[in-house]
Amino acid sequence: GYETTRQEVALRVNLAYDRVLANAQIVRYSEENVQLAEQLFTRAQTRFAAGDVPQLDVMRAEVAVLRQKNQHMIAQNNLKVSQVSLNALLSQVNDTPLALADSLAYTSEDLDLDVLHHQALMHRPELLGVQQAYLGARKKQSLAVASTLPDVSFGVFRQTVVTPTGSQKFWRAGIAVELPVWAFLRQRGQMSEAKAQTAQAHAQRDQVKLKIGQEVDAAGANLKAAV
Repeated sequence: GYETTRQEVALRVNLAYDRVLANAQIVRYSEENVQLAEQLFTRAQTRFAAGDVPQLDVMRAEVAVLRQKNQHMIAQNNLKVSQVSLNALLSQVNDTPLALADSLAYTSEDLDLDVLHHQALMHRPELLGVQQAYLGARKKQSLAVASTLPDVSFGVFRQTVVTPTGSQKFWRAGIAVELPVWAFLRQRGQMSEAKAQTAQAHAQRDQVKLKIGQEVDAAGANLKAAV
């Protein structure tokens, strides 16, 4: 449904944005690595000129510079690819500049699993769907039970009788009870079917609740292990 699609799009955008942040940080680190490698290469040349190290050290330092420059180029390409992906999700032109408003710095927070469980049960669209199915089955079962009950009606009537000597008015009251005798077998079948559907919907709802609870517990455990 709409809510599921909205959450999926929001998740994809959040992941794409975090990927851009991560790749931008990798580019900064790779720039620092290139600068450090160049400094070491310059130092190796100086020490070789002074006769302190063999030429092999200079060659190794030069290879390290080339390797770091290659890694920096790869990091830049990865950053461009992630920016294009984020612009695509935002329905923007591929080369639209992106202003990154925050960083990947993590702030530790105490997790209240009870609160997270409650929020998940309130907003997970799959649970809302099975909940509606359960309520619908309950309503159908109630209607099936009600169809087996007798239909009682009560009426009050006024009657005027005209005679040669005048007219007289009478009041009558009546009660009618209609029993669904002929349709009882069919109604029993409907009741059994509605009861089975209610039990199935109840079991599905409990299964979805259990699955959501397990996912919240696993996500909380993974987060604690990661930090």
